[in-house]
Amino acid sequence: MGLNPDVVERVQKSFVLATAAKTDLAAVFYDRLFAIAPNFREMFPLDMAPQQTKLSQTLAAAVANLDDLADIQGYIADLGVRHIDYGVKGEDYDVVGAALLQALSETLGAQFTPMVEAAWIEVYGLVAGAMKAAAENASIDR
Repeated sequence: MGLNPDVVERVQKSFVLATAAKTDLAAVFYDRLFAIAPNFREMFPLDMAPQQTKLSQTLAAAVANLDDLADIQGYIADLGVRHIDYGVKGEDYDVVGAALLQALSETLGAQFTPMVEAAWIEVYGLVAGAMKAAAENASIDR
């Protein structure tokens, strides 16, 4: 897994802006996710605060290590495998990606430029692809 340094920089800078925004990116993400796919709500606890914190921490760690994805490749694969137990299917990653883009757009506003959006799409595609592949391999082994 490797990314163009310009893509990494766009994602990292926009993430810093998103986390500094008055709107909580994780809360907006889950609002968008459940609006797009209400059936996903049943996969989560009623109190979303811990889940939002976990998502924020996971995103921060992943974004911070984008310039050397080898450092987090194992974590990404493990996350994909854990999602099997929650009933996540390959096509669900598309829904999650759409919710993430909506949340970033809403949180960043005018700073969510087409170049920033393209960078996030590239990064998400790479990470989600690795998670799906790990889940598929684990499913075969089970």
